[in-house]
Amino acid sequence: MMRMLLKKFVTRYKRFSTKFTHEQRKKVLDFAMILGWKIKTNYQNVVEEFCNNIVVKCHVFKVCIDV
Repeated sequence: MMRMLLKKFVTRYKRFSTKFTHEQRKKVLDFAMILGWKIKTNYQNVVEEFCNNIVVKCHVFKVCIDV
């Protein structure tokens, strides 16, 4: 029983948390306000271009504004 608990504890890992710079955070919030805090399917290309410009992965941006 103890080995099983120890094995589960050892195999866990800490999930990486993305940290935004102050400039990135400001740009993300401004862009989210423009989008109305919702990403529509026809905005996908614009969102991808924006994420490339501020060097943030698209899924991180989507999680950030999908509060």
